[in-house]
This record gives sequence, structure tokens and C-alpha cells, in this order.
Amino acid sequence: MPAALYPKNMKIEYLSRGGVRTLVADNEIKAPLLCYECEQRFSRNGESEVLRHIAGKIANKSNPLLAKLAPLTVKEEDETLKSYCGTEAGLNVDMFAYFALSIAWRSTHSWPVSGEDDTKPLTLYQYTEPVRQSLAEETKQFPRDTAVTVIVCTDKVSREAWFLPAQSDDIWYHDL
Repeated sequence: MPAALYPKNMKIEYLSRGGVRTLVADNEIKAPLLCYECEQRFSRNGESEVLRHIAGKIANKSNPLLAKLAPLTVKEEDETLKSYCGTEAGLNVDMFAYFALSIAWRSTHSWPVSGEDDTKPLTLYQYTEPVRQSLAEETKQFPRDTAVTVIVCTDKVSREAWFLPAQSDDIWYHDL
């Protein structure tokens, strides 16, 4: 996750394969992955825009994205979820999609976790190269058969928790 989302001078609890762990914000999960040009592209195409609309991991802090959605008409609703149209909230949904795709792509790499075992990389299967090409702007096309859903959590536990990306064959569709 981008450094801007780490609360300053606070410990972060996150869920890993080994259970709940504590991470000191000054030792964020980081590794050299992108060159300066790529970092700037990721920032310009989604990260900086998304970060303007989301709150850090402090539940009592206001949530700008939730505030933008609150006055809108609910498109669909069930017992636990309400669906809204991001463009009606004035959001640049292409930038949200780019940012989400960049997080998924970054998750295909192993990340050191504060003195513990490295994270287990995700596998994007046949989507690996189309995702890379899209993020690198080698194509203007969003990867086919790919969708992004943004969930805005309102409960304290979700707003204060980190969940390291994890692969689940129940969720990921792939052709082998």
C-alpha cells in the first residue's frame, strides 16, 4: 500500500498467513520494485487521485469517499451492501480502476514483512502480461475480462485493519 496510507507514529495490525501481526508504521512493507518513471506513472494515473478520496487507517478520521457517496441514490441494496455509481459522485473511475490494478500487479511480487517471511506472490495467470501492458501504458485498453469493484468499509475493524493480498482459487478465475 502507498506510504500515504500508513498512520504516522502508530502501530498497524495486519492479517497474514501466520495470523495477526503488528507492523510499526516507520517500517512499512516495502521493497524496490519500480523505477522513478514507473512510480510517477502509477501516481499520475491513479494513486494520487484515489488517495485524495480515501482516509488512512484511522477509523475515527472522516472518510471522504463515503461522504461523496452518502447523498447519492442507491443503485442496488441487500442486507449488507449498497451499490452506488462512482461517476455520479464525481469520481474518476478510470483512475480508481488503474490504482486497483496496480495494487493487484504489485501483489504478484514478494514483499518483506517486518522481519517475517515474505508475502506469497499472487498469480494473475493469463492476465499477467495484459495487466503489465495496461499499467505501463503500452496499450490504452483495460485488460479484457477484468473488473474492479471498490468497497467502502464503514465499520471500525475494517477501517483499521490491513489485509495482505492472498490468493484464493475460489475467487480468481483462470485457465490453466
